[in-house]
Amino acid sequence: MDERELKILDRAIEYTSSLSRGVNPLDNHRLSDADVVNEPKVRAYLEYVEQVLRKYRYDQLNPTVLVKGSVPFYVTNEQLKNYVFSEEPITATAFCRKVTALAENPAMAMMKAVDVSAWLMQEGYLQETEYQGRPARTPSAKGRENGIYAYEAINQDNEKYIRVTYGPKAQLLLLRNISKVIGSYERNKPAKTENQ
Repeated sequence: MDERELKILDRAIEYTSSLSRGVNPLDNHRLSDADVVNEPKVRAYLEYVEQVLRKYRYDQLNPTVLVKGSVPFYVTNEQLKNYVFSEEPITATAFCRKVTALAENPAMAMMKAVDVSAWLMQEGYLQETEYQGRPARTPSAKGRENGIYAYEAINQDNEKYIRVTYGPKAQLLLLRNISKVIGSYERNKPAKTENQ
């Protein structure tokens, strides 16, 4: 808000305040008791408008800073109805981005792909295997039946790894179980020992 707009806003507050007290804002003379602004209902609304304008002025000069991730992830069933399924299988991270966007809250933390994997492991849709001498996760028979796919990919360091993706059926499975999926990694994380 620039200085000119601030002056106009201050004048609007001043005028509204005067009218709510039954005073002509142009010459500061008391208005007649028969004047419409002296009607109790009109005065009450003018006082309300003055409060709203003062709050607006305060908010303009003291904006709230939204810190990304300051609000825990949460999405309602109503918001989930707006999910657009990707016919092309997508990664857990892409799925989480799509679901987080439905909440339309820039301060909210993103849904975590690690929660997706943890819940799928717990329910037997993914299994722990080894690939190129490293641990990897791949879909079990149950996972493949539910639209979870795996294929070999190459990362930015030119190393091969197993990439897991989720087709429409798997996306639907996750959406239907979203409340169980959220936070499943934290719930199932092994407790730290004193030496860790």
